[in-house]
Amino acid sequence: MVVTLISLSACGATTPYYGNMTTADNFRQNKSVFDVAFNIGKANAYAIPAQDRQRHERCVYFALETLNVGEDCKWYSPNSSASGVVQVVRIYPAGSGSCQTFHTSLNYKGKTKNIQDTACWYPNIGKWQFISK
Repeated sequence: MVVTLISLSACGATTPYYGNMTTADNFRQNKSVFDVAFNIGKANAYAIPAQDRQRHERCVYFALETLNVGEDCKWYSPNSSASGVVQVVRIYPAGSGSCQTFHTSLNYKGKTKNIQDTACWYPNIGKWQFISK
């Protein structure tokens, strides 16, 4: 398996494909104002810092544009305990472009979150579009 490390100076996309990322889990069902406040606090406590989200995003776009199935991109934060891995698991044709499914593993504050995403390249607009789950 090819391992690729992304440097801090790597180019990234101008529009993030996700909002705030958190490794928090086991949220409460929102039955009261207290539950909502608890969930917000928990999500914020495990929210991956903005610089680290940018590192992750650069890794995602690097994987989409460069890697083959089975290869991965790893990133590490020099400032926090955050790290991540993006692995391409499937590439398939779609119309005049192609789509890729990739797995992400995010680690922060002792918690891990695993995500599967799919993005499709549309040559007519010249960018990746992420498919809603």
